[in-house]
Amino acid sequence: MQIIEREYISLDWLSAIFAVCFVWLVLIRVYFKHHFWSFISIGVSNHYFATYGKEIGKTTKLYVSLFWVFRILIFSVFILYVLHRYTDFGFHFQNFVEVLTFCGGFFGLKFFLEKLFVRIKPAFSQYLFYKHSYLNLTSLFLFPLLLWLTYSKYDGRLIYYLAFIGIILLNGFGMFNATVKYRELLLKLFPYFILYLCALEIVPYILMFQLLCNA
Repeated sequence: MQIIEREYISLDWLSAIFAVCFVWLVLIRVYFKHHFWSFISIGVSNHYFATYGKEIGKTTKLYVSLFWVFRILIFSVFILYVLHRYTDFGFHFQNFVEVLTFCGGFFGLKFFLEKLFVRIKPAFSQYLFYKHSYLNLTSLFLFPLLLWLTYSKYDGRLIYYLAFIGIILLNGFGMFNATVKYRELLLKLFPYFILYLCALEIVPYILMFQLLCNA
């Protein structure tokens, strides 16, 4: 009789990551409660953008930066799951650190370049605030799905489908709304907008996809 060995995967480190994410989210909720409750309703209300998007103050910048950390953690876990499911990439803490380092470096550099772009054309700041808000909302959407994927006995196919569809719909909806809302601004700065899309949206994600596929 042939003995089939199964790889034992400890989830203790992943539980610790989820605990950090939860505590981080609670801290954001406690110290930025007005921002937070307004933020989670952006799908049905324009109050968040109307209140905090016109003049982005220091408090709002700090709120967005703190949520950026939460986003990177959640995206890193999700990418690790995707790589493990569709490639031979291992599901261990060391692999998570590699993905986290890559995501932190990739999105950190992208965020820095966007800031430089805003210094050249400050009018783009509101558009970028709109876009990053939907990326943060995407991370909030993924969090319970990752918990479900980790602790349920279900094989996860439906969860992956829900995650992919949710990511596309949320960010597609956000991009469409931002384009409509700021269409006059984007038409006025059309050459710079095309440059931004090519240099900081299309090309980086193509490179990221290729690097992850070769992981």
